[in-house]
Amino acid sequence: MKTSILFLTFIIFLTIKWTSCEPDEITKEINNEVKKIVTEAGEKVNKEISQKVNENNQEPCTSDDCSNNGSCIGTKQQKFCICNLGFAGDNCSERLCDPAIQCNGRGICFGTTKKFTCMCGLGFTGEACEKNVKMSDEKENNKIN
Repeated sequence: MKTSILFLTFIIFLTIKWTSCEPDEITKEINNEVKKIVTEAGEKVNKEISQKVNENNQEPCTSDDCSNNGSCIGTKQQKFCICNLGFAGDNCSERLCDPAIQCNGRGICFGTTKKFTCMCGLGFTGEACEKNVKMSDEKENNKIN
């Protein structure tokens, strides 16, 4: 269980890190490796769960139970979807926010396209980093030249 939590934390880190990057060859390679690791881990866990499930007559979930090619772990009654990069939610049906769109390219966003928070870069403020922060006259006069 600790390994699963650590792995999910790693996936969340990668998701946040790459939501602000343009895909390139390295990112594609890493995404493919992450997908491979997630798939292998999911298959191993599902095999163990299937053994337990068969004892209780419960049907294991499949990737069809998750949207956007997510991997499913558990049973139809108690499922857990591991989402691909760029997706979130119980069924992987929500897109992660895009800082270029939700934060006007002036900050980092956390959350989904429907519910997000922007952490604005220096010089910007507002819910979507849409406002310029103006320096006060006092700060302007205290600049060191």
